Amino acid sequence: MPSRKSRKAITVSRPALSGMHPRRRLSVWGKKAIAILSVFAALPLACAQTQVDQYVPQLQLRIKEKLPISSMVRSLWGITPRCDDKGNLYYRPVQSLGSGPIVRISADGQKVSNIDLSSVPDFGGNRGILAWTTGLRGEIYLLAVNKDRDRRFLTFDEDGVFKSAEKLDSEFVFFHLAVFPTDEILATGVKEHEGLNEVSGEPYTAIFDRNGKLLKEISFSGDVKGYPVTEHNESASQSWRAVGLGDEVPADDGNIYLMRKTDKNLLRVISPAGEVVRKLTLVPPHEGWDGYRYLVAGGKIVMEFMKPEAQERNSSTVLYSLYDAESGERQIDYEVTPEIIGPFACYTSNQFTFLTLQDSALSIIHAVPK
Repeated sequence: MPSRKSRKAITVSRPALSGMHPRRRLSVWGKKAIAILSVFAALPLACAQTQVDQYVPQLQLRIKEKLPISSMVRSLWGITPRCDDKGNLYYRPVQSLGSGPIVRISADGQKVSNIDLSSVPDFGGNRGILAWTTGLRGEIYLLAVNKDRDRRFLTFDEDGVFKSAEKLDSEFVFFHLAVFPTDEILATGVKEHEGLNEVSGEPYTAIFDRNGKLLKEISFSGDVKGYPVTEHNESASQSWRAVGLGDEVPADDGNIYLMRKTDKNLLRVISPAGEVVRKLTLVPPHEGWDGYRYLVAGGKIVMEFMKPEAQERNSSTVLYSLYDAESGERQIDYEVTPEIIGPFACYTSNQFTFLTLQDSALSIIHAVPK
């Protein structure tokens, strides 16, 4: 038990702390006690600061403009639209998977055209598109395969005219492509077993030039693990989904933002040289909400979040959160009006663009915060 003298040493008035009488100087135990008490005294302030930092304003997105499109579709389920820097939209109808076309919609919604494989010479038979993307200028890059497992890297110009085809020797299946402003292409997928017509869960990420020539293979520390695929290997299917349901999005800062579909909303920012510039973990607006589509522009990231176990997208189950692209700090949450339901297509610093479907008729919706 501390002596009476040591107890007195602890109870020193604040004015006496500097230049106190030697007999009232704090003992070693006294100094430790004050240090411990000061930590506990600071806890409420730290907690309050954390709560303040977690609060962000919430705004509502409202329709600025709705443009009807002269095209009829049955469903927008599973569609991930893309945009070029002119505001043109691109998507691939789910019902056209295989050799079906990529649809281009002009920015004003007045012109709809299809880009397909019919114009590609010496590439006959049952053909299918494995992955595709658009460049900033509206050029289209895609990977296709025919019945002989002949894989080609194809390019079309901004008018949808076939430009080139390069044979791609690879033992992997692509899911996603994205184009750097310098025209290199980031591709992600999963590896195949050598000589077998089956895939593994092992992720594959690489950079190619615009002619399909491999420039660099990339691996990430802490990436999802790959496992041999067997009938009962759930781990393989989980890692396969993490890659297939992820995405990669080009940004106007010259980088591509890549995400594996995990529960952490982790984005890796990849440079054209294949380096990981930074990693960002985007905290959802509510605990347990799932992150899906995201876009990057003007130093900001917007990610779509959906309420857990929600059966459909509507104004009560979807939020869009804005983050700083350097720090990953969440800054604003956006709710939508009931009329703004459909795939998130484009984002600029002052406008959100969606594709919507009503009575089998497509529309482009431009929305702004109010």
